[in-house]
Amino acid sequence: MSRPDRRTFLRSAGAVALLTTVSARGIGAAFAETPPDGPFTLPPLPYDPAALEPHIDATTMGIHHGKHHQAYVTNLNKALKDHGDLAKLPLEDLLAKIAEVPEAIRTAVRNNGGGHANHSMFWQIMGAPGGTGPEGELKAAIDRDLGGLEKLQDDFNTAGTKVFGSGWVFVTVDKDGKLAIVPKPNQDTP
Repeated sequence: MSRPDRRTFLRSAGAVALLTTVSARGIGAAFAETPPDGPFTLPPLPYDPAALEPHIDATTMGIHHGKHHQAYVTNLNKALKDHGDLAKLPLEDLLAKIAEVPEAIRTAVRNNGGGHANHSMFWQIMGAPGGTGPEGELKAAIDRDLGGLEKLQDDFNTAGTKVFGSGWVFVTVDKDGKLAIVPKPNQDTP
């Protein structure tokens, strides 16, 4: 087996770092519980759990998707079980209105709703190596706003190394309509 080049290593390390964003403290109990009924469900992986091998093995994917992500869904549904109006909101609206969520459940909704949203997006953007890269308007925006794909990747990885503890790095759109790299702590969302 050949050694991966630096770029492949950094991409893989970045993906693994994002997948291991939460401390194991307190998560174990959630894994053993039966998910309660609720509005939020664990979306299926859009690919086989072994699709990212050898960079991320199927067992790791199974743990992070079926146990870790499921714990966020389970705990979000628990937090909302007595809050029917909030439970009816789409996840994005719920997180956008986090300041309106009752203080007694706000932290649970922020942490578990954010973990659910972040992971749901993450599974969609991960994929096997060899893609063609961004094209069209997205490529033009990356070139214009972030200095090109290679600079985006370098800046993204650098931002990830500066997040203390657990967290995420996002490419998002700022208030002026330009792409921006935004780090967030814990399970917060942009």
